[in-house]
Amino acid sequence: MQLGRAGSTWIPGLAVGLALGALAFALHRQSPELLGRPGASAVDLFPLWCRARGLLGDALACEAAGAGAAMGSRPGVAPAAASGAYYYPPTAALLVVPFALLDFGQAALLFRAISVAALGGMGLLLAFSAPVRSRPWGVAAGIGLGAVFLSLRITRGSLLAGQTGPLLAFGTAAVLLAAARHRDRLSGALAAVAIGFKLLPVAFVPAFLRRGRWLAALVSALVALFALAMLLPGARVSWDWIAGAFEFSQRSIRPEWKQQEPPWVLVAWSWRTVGLGVPTLLLLLFSLVRPAGRAAEVAAAFVVVAWVGTVMAGSQQTHEAVVLLPAVGWALVWPAQRGPRGWRWVLAGALAAKMVWLGVGVPRGPPNTLAWIPLGYLAWIIAVVRWGWERKQPA
Repeated sequence: MQLGRAGSTWIPGLAVGLALGALAFALHRQSPELLGRPGASAVDLFPLWCRARGLLGDALACEAAGAGAAMGSRPGVAPAAASGAYYYPPTAALLVVPFALLDFGQAALLFRAISVAALGGMGLLLAFSAPVRSRPWGVAAGIGLGAVFLSLRITRGSLLAGQTGPLLAFGTAAVLLAAARHRDRLSGALAAVAIGFKLLPVAFVPAFLRRGRWLAALVSALVALFALAMLLPGARVSWDWIAGAFEFSQRSIRPEWKQQEPPWVLVAWSWRTVGLGVPTLLLLLFSLVRPAGRAAEVAAAFVVVAWVGTVMAGSQQTHEAVVLLPAVGWALVWPAQRGPRGWRWVLAGALAAKMVWLGVGVPRGPPNTLAWIPLGYLAWIIAVVRWGWERKQPA
């Protein structure tokens, strides 16, 4: 018994130390590119920065930056075209207005630093989105998860390109943590900010339809964001971004995938929207008709995140799988949280083994593959299992 009590004290501390070491190693591995690549290479941030400068009445800033700065890797694409509708809502430019106060190179470096912090911090948010076995175990799991996120190839590409994916993933984790902690107004407001970046978080709104304060905060914050975005000097009304967002998720398969991917992965790719979408919608409908408490609602939201993330992982750019990370992280962290004996370890271990086997975190193989499709399916299955288990627990 003495050994058990001693072990229960030092083992979690050792886990925290190992997790910190893994985080330091991940940052060390990524730092040469993250610190060495100039901010002007953030090609995906450039359209948002241009639109933000336009909102401030400085539309000529894009011309001053020039296509050779951020858009040099896209021959023939002028800054004016890059600052068009793209597939971001108009509120996305409003949310990056603080970065527009800087020149593009400085803004991109600051955006990259914040995105790195978001990926590292997202692990802690996911770890404490459900009751943990103990606080040290939760901290260790959260830090370790942050190390995993920062070591992935898809996150490195997203960080260098200046994409909003890391902030969107962090926002998703923050929304669901606040919802799990019964902070409905905060959760709804955070959801509005996440939707302000991209439409994807709209998908998990049905999971909280029974929460009036959550919906009120969401709608109020969204109305305020859109109103402010339309009142700024350079605002312009365009709804092309809605069609662009849906078109992006329905892009056709890359020709090289048909040769490099096994047949079963291609089948999983072709069925990811309907094959996971229909049971997800049925699950949400069942949750609305037969509610089972807050934890089950949060689990249902993670099921939706897994589905949407799997759909985006099959787009022509694999780095869009970053939006799947909250669901993957929630599955991996389950052993540190409450859950059924044995099963949570088996399921989380299967997902972790699949990530290692596919070599997702190492710089080998083509940058755009369907490697994240099987991971998305596994994360979705684990989220459904957790949803079913949470429904059986006392409210």
